Amino acid sequence: MMVQPAGDNSNEVYELLKKNEKNYHVYRREEIPGYYHYSDHPYIPPIVIIADLGWTLLTNKIPEWIGRDKGNHGYDNNQIDMHGIFLAEGPSFKSNYTTALYGTSISIPCSARFSI
Repeated sequence: MMVQPAGDNSNEVYELLKKNEKNYHVYRREEIPGYYHYSDHPYIPPIVIIADLGWTLLTNKIPEWIGRDKGNHGYDNNQIDMHGIFLAEGPSFKSNYTTALYGTSISIPCSARFSI
């Protein structure tokens, strides 16, 4: 969740969120962990909140989709539960084969090769 405090009270808003930090982590833009690759763009607001695994952040406005959503995003991709699943089928793939975890840097070229 991105937070753009009104006026000049970023520190006050950050401190309030930090003091009540439970089931989420709050970061100043420059403190966001490097593995998110999410701190250098000018459109990123001064405060970012990231929910812990299994939790969702909502504003005080109740959206019409509440209860109908099938998923969410913005979680820590270092959590194994947030890793993607790659399934493949066809003559170029081994049957009943399982491999170790790997990043998308392997699956993207593979997908490109077989999508022609």
